[in-house]
Amino acid sequence: MMLLFKMGITNLSRKKSRSLLTLSAVVLCSMGIMVFSVFMEGMIGMMMDGLVNQIGHHRIVHKKIIEASRLNRGKYFVGDSKAVLRTLRKIPGVRAVSPRIEVGAFIDNNGKQAPSAGLGIDPVVEASVMKLDKKLLKGGRMIRGKGKEIVLGWRLAQRLKAKVGSSLTLIGK
Repeated sequence: MMLLFKMGITNLSRKKSRSLLTLSAVVLCSMGIMVFSVFMEGMIGMMMDGLVNQIGHHRIVHKKIIEASRLNRGKYFVGDSKAVLRTLRKIPGVRAVSPRIEVGAFIDNNGKQAPSAGLGIDPVVEASVMKLDKKLLKGGRMIRGKGKEIVLGWRLAQRLKAKVGSSLTLIGK
């Protein structure tokens, strides 16, 4: 064992430039791997935070929704949703329960149409869950739950040429 160690030291000291080049390549590759792994860990963390902000920590759906194709999910709803909401609110540690419904449809603004994915929410509860009022750019306020209001993403609003106060038509099945 000692003989191998002496041979290794002799070999390293014989060509110092070759040893330095090899050592620097190993150090640079190790640093690259560490930077990449930290970057990926941060990306995954941001994705998970985004999912939690969007759909919450837990999601309760009809058991057939998981098996159904995306286009046929509209048939399945949670049975007595009001009873489920009351039960969930009684659980210790639950801060908010926000009912939501997903919908796919076309939105029309004076003949300009665009496909969209919608999320029906209870704006009063959702204000405390998603804090959308801090993320809105134009209009400056979250829907208050009175009347028929909609919040659009800026790209969809551009495509439809919709402005704050525009009257839109939701076309769906």
